[in-house]
Amino acid sequence: MFQVKNFKATTKDIDLAQGIITAYWSTFDVVDSDMDYFDVSAFNKSIQERGPKGTNRIMKLWQHNPTMPLGKPMELYTDNVGLIAVTKISETSYGKDALKLYADGVLNEHSVGFQTIKSNYDDSRKATRISEAKLWEGSAVTWGANEFTPVISGKSIDNAGLIEQYNVVCKAFYSGDYTDDTFKILEVQKKHFETIFTQSLETKEPLQDTPVVDQAEKLKEYFKQLQLETEIRRITNGRHYQST
Repeated sequence: MFQVKNFKATTKDIDLAQGIITAYWSTFDVVDSDMDYFDVSAFNKSIQERGPKGTNRIMKLWQHNPTMPLGKPMELYTDNVGLIAVTKISETSYGKDALKLYADGVLNEHSVGFQTIKSNYDDSRKATRISEAKLWEGSAVTWGANEFTPVISGKSIDNAGLIEQYNVVCKAFYSGDYTDDTFKILEVQKKHFETIFTQSLETKEPLQDTPVVDQAEKLKEYFKQLQLETEIRRITNGRHYQST
């Protein structure tokens, strides 16, 4: 059965001149939201047989979409943290957008598509240990589920950084140079953050390390600015598509 595992990641390196992204696709020994974790040797066989030095069948995709390949890893290896891929991004429209999103700090998460070959239940951790997985692909995704997988020179995001990341997404949405499809993805991200913020204020449950009062003031300021910029673009028929 084909499965996916998402990871909030820190990009290891971004080489815009060469169009090369180095990033963790997965981490080892970390229990995810599905109560699974990968053993340190889980991908060894796939790397050897299907990786760049084998049949070279492992892909990097955009949002798990097989019709939107970003490239094939030039290098695929592991360290004591997780699975690392070095990939030259193809010069398609969405490939160019992906590089810009990485550089802007918007895109920073990954997900692996795989088939579990061997696993066992770890009673001590109340989780399933995946000891061997057939790796099919790694995807650049909008959101990941495991907060411990970094893309290597970016910033990992915790709850305390949500407002900062929201500001990054908004800056990209209003000032970036992307295709319309990518702007739609950014709008989804922006609205997702706004939903989280609104729910947090309504329930009076502050984001980690951020007082409710400070949250409210920051959010009011952000929303006011966003509404103003949206209205200006609507009046002037700005080049970005308009939210509905």
